[in-house]
Amino acid sequence: MAAISGKGGTVYVGSVPVLRVSGWGLDIDSNMLEVTSFSTATTTWREFAAGLNGASGSLSAFWDAGGGSTAQRDMQGNILTPAAATIVLEVDQTAGGKYSGSAFISRQAVGVDVDGTADMSWDLQYTGAVTYTTTT
Repeated sequence: MAAISGKGGTVYVGSVPVLRVSGWGLDIDSNMLEVTSFSTATTTWREFAAGLNGASGSLSAFWDAGGGSTAQRDMQGNILTPAAATIVLEVDQTAGGKYSGSAFISRQAVGVDVDGTADMSWDLQYTGAVTYTTTT
């Protein structure tokens, strides 16, 4: 497979696209539980068992919460009155690959600079499973 440019990525809240997104990230982790026990053997390796999985993410966008992006307004509403929403992070609209799951907006930041753009960013805390599909 050829390298994929980030310019084809998208983000959805439910089925509504989040407009003006400039980047997103997703961290999925699997908690490893150490189960090493006393042994008379000469082996000196630790042993582990899989624990719980979790995921968190972030996304950033040019501010459009007052304009055409109803998804930006929805995300802002979800932090002001905490509620989980289905978040879809798509790697590329043409090549496919997307991660989906229910997430809370755990943080929102808004920044405005006199010689820059008005920006928004959000941190996501997933609740429950995150799935991956190759479809577009």
